[in-house]
Amino acid sequence: MIAVLCAALGLEGCYWRQQLTAPSSVASRHSHAKQPVAAAPHALSLGQFLVLPKRPTQRINFLVAGVTPEYTGYHRLAPENFTGLTDSMILAQLDPEHNSVRMLSLPRDTQIRLGDLGVHKLNAAIALQGADGLQRAVEQLTGLKLSGYVLINLNAVHDLTDAVGGVEVYVPEAMNYDDTAANLHIHFPAGTRRLTGSEAAAYIRFRHDALGDIGRVKRQQAYLRALGKELLSPQVMMHLPALSTILSEDTRTDATQGDVSAALGMLLSHPSLETYLYPGRFLTQDGVSYWEPDQATAHTMLSQQFGVAVIAQPVRSGSPVQASVRVVNVGAKNEVVQGVLKALTQAGEHNIQVVRSTGGDPSHTVLLSQGDPAVLERVHQELGFGETRISGEGVLNADVTIWLGSDAQMPVPATTVP
Repeated sequence: MIAVLCAALGLEGCYWRQQLTAPSSVASRHSHAKQPVAAAPHALSLGQFLVLPKRPTQRINFLVAGVTPEYTGYHRLAPENFTGLTDSMILAQLDPEHNSVRMLSLPRDTQIRLGDLGVHKLNAAIALQGADGLQRAVEQLTGLKLSGYVLINLNAVHDLTDAVGGVEVYVPEAMNYDDTAANLHIHFPAGTRRLTGSEAAAYIRFRHDALGDIGRVKRQQAYLRALGKELLSPQVMMHLPALSTILSEDTRTDATQGDVSAALGMLLSHPSLETYLYPGRFLTQDGVSYWEPDQATAHTMLSQQFGVAVIAQPVRSGSPVQASVRVVNVGAKNEVVQGVLKALTQAGEHNIQVVRSTGGDPSHTVLLSQGDPAVLERVHQELGFGETRISGEGVLNADVTIWLGSDAQMPVPATTVP
């Protein structure tokens, strides 16, 4: 049961195959919605997971969609029917060959064409065309065939976080926002914080910073990583009863016991977790704000990391001249920052900049990339310290982001340029 809810949030080792369909109520609510083509979605339950774990034999892709809360009045949440706008969308790939779970965050404002309905934001797909319409849109966008879906509501985040005793995240900048009508009040100072359920729900909804929805996507990835750490701890077994209630009330899927068998099999292998952000840029068109996909960059990433078939097009070079390295000083001394720049330049990196950006723990140096892992490893070797992480939490459009913490060392400059 824990493994499946873990999968619903895009975390390590969870899997189910299913045909992406919409709840039957979608058709009556939205004139453009399509009727389900497979078994009606149902809530997850404890009984489904009393199966023998069996690892999948090939890559599997599925979609996780978090539905947006709706209100019937002041502070009054409407009954959840899982047919509204989607606040967050993650394409999760399980790769048994590399023992990895890859999570591709799809910004809700992603510009997409929904058939005859024309251009819309991706988060409107379920409301306008049902979950099968969202499936078509995501497959069109990514080139990946989806095997299934799970819908979750905001209560799942609240209840799951409380069930595991909270999650610890680092808040790089103070977060302040009040929405009286929705009874949403967010006031988090900068620093390390252990979030309660209500705080976690607020943390992943907040998007009132310079990056808007993209900033929220990065926080969702940070939350998922922190939650995964809690879910994979031995102590989580004590929380099974509470998690059963969460599954039955806060999810919709059409998972089978066979699907769950594969999920558990993957979980037992303790796979690595990689997080990605669909590449793009901010765009305002006809007065509407979008995230415009960068299809060329996305295809390179999807072919290298997710196994999308390669098509004839120029591929970005991983050479030192073209690899962009962005250094974000989150806790290092100024002389160390200058030493890092000098060492990387002498090692052959020529596209380096120190920039201001959110994210990063002041005590810990991390190198992030969602591009070519070879470039990340090369920069890591040139730097000589720090953790490496496949993640979309770094600086937008950078090949490698270095969060330089207080543990940063003065590197020894290279004597020769490769």
